Amino acid sequence: MSTSGKRPDRAFIDGLPRVRSAAGALIRDESGRVMVVHPTYKDDWDIPGGMVEVDESPFAACVREIEEELGVKRQVGPLLCVDWVSPRPPWDSGLRDGGMTSGR
Repeated sequence: MSTSGKRPDRAFIDGLPRVRSAAGALIRDESGRVMVVHPTYKDDWDIPGGMVEVDESPFAACVREIEEELGVKRQVGPLLCVDWVSPRPPWDSGLRDGGMTSGR
């Protein structure tokens, strides 16, 4: 129940848009070079990261994806940016969060 004592309007909530989101990490080495990966599921190079799963925070997704993609656990730093990705069939629009890890 909300703090005002009213129940949320379920029809209103169900009608709100759902947003696909992903999170990635900007990983640099001691020389300042940025790591990029070439995922097997697309032609583009990208920073390590991936899709946020249901009920998962972007931070948790970033940590999980780095471990899955690179096989290492990394400390993820503060949020650097949020990027909106326009729709490109077959995908709808989405949000990307970019975090930063320490070097090495």
